[in-house]
Amino acid sequence: MRTDTNIQGRSFTSRYVCQIFKGCDLSRLTMILFLIIVLFTTPLYAGKYVFSVQGTKTYLNQQEILVKGLRCSNALMSDISTKELIDNLDTFTSYGINTVSVFFMGSRFGDVKGYKEDGSLDPVYAERMGRIIEAADERGMIVLVGCLYWSNSKCKWENWTQAEANAAIANTIRWLKEHDYRNVFVDVDNEGMAKRAKGFDNRQMVVAGKGVDPTCVIATNFKGNPPPEADLGIHHSKKVPDKPYIESEGTPTKAPGGYWGKYSKKEGYYNYINIGLYNEQMKANQKAITAEHLSNGWGYMCASTWLQCVPPYGPNNSPGGDGSKESPGIKWWLEYLRDKYGPYVPPPPQIGWKASGKGGAVAAGGAGAVAAGVSILEQDGNAADAAAATLLALCVTDYGSTAIGAEIPLIIYDAKKKEVKVLCGLGGAPLDPKTIEWFYKNGIPADGSLKAAPVPGALSLCVTTVKLYGTMSFEQVVAPTLALLDAGGKDWYANLAKTFRRLIKTERQTQGTREEKLQAARDRFYKGDMADELVAYYIKNGGFLRKADLAAHQTRVEDPITVQYRDYTVCKCDTWTQGPYLCQTLRLLEGFDLERMGHHSADYIHVLTEALKLGLADRDEYYGDPLFADVPMKALLSDEYTKLRRPLIDMTKASNEIRPGDPINMKAVKGQGTYRPGPGGTTTCVVADRWGNMVAATPSGNRPYAVCQELGVAHGNRLRSLNTTQGHPNRIEPGKRPRITLTPTLVLKDGKPVIAISVAGGDLQDQTTLKCLLNHIEFKMMPEDAVRAIRFNTDHRQDSFNPDPNRQATLGTLASLTVDDRLDEATRDELARRGHNIKTTSRPIAYPVMIYVDPETGIMHAAGDPKAKRHAAALP
Repeated sequence: MRTDTNIQGRSFTSRYVCQIFKGCDLSRLTMILFLIIVLFTTPLYAGKYVFSVQGTKTYLNQQEILVKGLRCSNALMSDISTKELIDNLDTFTSYGINTVSVFFMGSRFGDVKGYKEDGSLDPVYAERMGRIIEAADERGMIVLVGCLYWSNSKCKWENWTQAEANAAIANTIRWLKEHDYRNVFVDVDNEGMAKRAKGFDNRQMVVAGKGVDPTCVIATNFKGNPPPEADLGIHHSKKVPDKPYIESEGTPTKAPGGYWGKYSKKEGYYNYINIGLYNEQMKANQKAITAEHLSNGWGYMCASTWLQCVPPYGPNNSPGGDGSKESPGIKWWLEYLRDKYGPYVPPPPQIGWKASGKGGAVAAGGAGAVAAGVSILEQDGNAADAAAATLLALCVTDYGSTAIGAEIPLIIYDAKKKEVKVLCGLGGAPLDPKTIEWFYKNGIPADGSLKAAPVPGALSLCVTTVKLYGTMSFEQVVAPTLALLDAGGKDWYANLAKTFRRLIKTERQTQGTREEKLQAARDRFYKGDMADELVAYYIKNGGFLRKADLAAHQTRVEDPITVQYRDYTVCKCDTWTQGPYLCQTLRLLEGFDLERMGHHSADYIHVLTEALKLGLADRDEYYGDPLFADVPMKALLSDEYTKLRRPLIDMTKASNEIRPGDPINMKAVKGQGTYRPGPGGTTTCVVADRWGNMVAATPSGNRPYAVCQELGVAHGNRLRSLNTTQGHPNRIEPGKRPRITLTPTLVLKDGKPVIAISVAGGDLQDQTTLKCLLNHIEFKMMPEDAVRAIRFNTDHRQDSFNPDPNRQATLGTLASLTVDDRLDEATRDELARRGHNIKTTSRPIAYPVMIYVDPETGIMHAAGDPKAKRHAAALP
């Protein structure tokens, strides 16, 4: 589904608000209203438009809507008829039509065989239906997906059993779910087979569909009360007080001479309703029943449409004229609909999970945060400005996964300087040696505590990013977040908004350059009266941080750790993160022909897993804050060490040992290590702009939070990613940064940035980054496919969130391998035969977002896994 954010030449953040507030100064008002709409009235489904039912009313993106539709049942008959329908969608909306009805199977005049005999979808018809759904989604239109049209269909499947019909419905819903088509509702049984065949239960088909996806809107044509599981009634079903209703034919039942079929044959026309022949009485009836249904709050779908009929009777692919023999068609009805109700204006589009454009792109967690970043790009802010706006907004939209008092590592490519830098938005441990002695004696709180809070680093990171690489003020980049906070929500919203406005006041009152103003605002938090307020909170609540810790904090700018893989330069943060082990893993894998193995083959999954185990073992043995720990990074990435380690991968057997190497003495194996998985709260952010700048950041904040209510500042407890093990490179020391799992990725090709990846998921982050990266480099997958492809992970590692000094106590499941349940059974069996302890899951394995910039076209392709509730947007 395309989710381009430009509709008919207007930017997606201003189009609809401008229609309402013509003549207003909308620069800030537009932003505020749009962000409120996105965050608080739009469900977090993937896709741009979502059709839903609440009580007796129908909604599109949470805006109440009455269905005004056309039945275009035979649109799947051929590529030509499918194209004709799509080409007419803009004409439909100009007349007020917001819905089209298309059938997967059967019709009165053609055999649309959208199902195979086993109830699976025929890929030809499914592809055509998908094109219609996607084209409708671009225009904010709804599609009624008709499933079983039994009468006169000439299809063998009229003789299906109940179980086979149920399976067909389930497969239809499954297909819609897999493609994230949400601008749809489903009619499970258009001809009401339940009333025609004894023992055939319409309700079972509804239940079969709901069992696949309870959120899918299902209509029923059953003559009688709609089943309780159905969301709405349509046509044959009774109008009941607790469900919406849609009439899908209307005039035929009131046509002169009785039943429309008899009348049409009497007049010598095979089917007037499809050919479009009407006398004046029929026109009057059609108009009257349209008005009746819409005035009662019911939907109405006109069955007298072009594309209903196929040769030799059509298709009648023009709205025609007055409904006579000389000028058949229903243009008269469309003109009536338009004159009475006006053209169709869709509600504001929902930010979806993928987007493409040349004007800039953002992919992140919450839709409101993506909207914040895109709004900055629309105002000509660059990637650094947009990233800061996105990260600040994530503290609201993704609260619980990050917070303003938490931490953010960030990697940026500066197009002017043509260089990559890392910004460390991670605070260190308290400077007081007595506090560190307390940790040695009592341990680091493992379950979250203000005592385990490092210096808050996120705010400094955002301001420093704008100061060094951006073009805007703090006031500008924080404006979208203020809009979110001002809309109301949690009890700390108002106080955090006050904190931001105090910083804005300092910025405004400071004399000097833009950079000096930003620095003054930042320093008020870390060195001024706000720092005093924070320290008072720490003292009152048993925390260890003091003003000296806040004042000493800085957002360090560092060089990245890089490795060459194939034709790409992969950039990671230093060993205060787990990032470099991805580089080690890639070095091991460059000696294997992954493409030849085949995507998601047993060999491919096995070799990646075994290489990851070796990288993770070195991570846990050597990594720590490089300002304190002497990490032999150069040796770990060296050719000599890589060649020693690669033969440890046995393609026939899964390792159940912890095997860190010895890069100092150049030995393949040093000795045994230890492991275990752990929790964590993290979200995602990647941004690219039209000037060639690119940012990847991974904001986080482990819960439970300690919230300074006076300032609205929530603190995480990342010090639990340190330990008190004597001699360990990640042992807690005064001012030391914990070795965190947060690990954004930026990739260059021919010296220019082409890929940015951010993943939430604790110890699974770089495991998932590896899959996304290889999906593109080895298998040429675009982000929309790379972030949704089958994933897998191993818990054969240490728990990065367990500070237990006995590292053996953090041991996880050796040789474990959790795989997406979409992986075929034969491959799972083969991996188990090699010794992997296999588990399957239907839940997302980590939460990736990704941007790819095509170096030839300049088009930015952004995507986030919709199953993991990630979002993306791009400017044209």
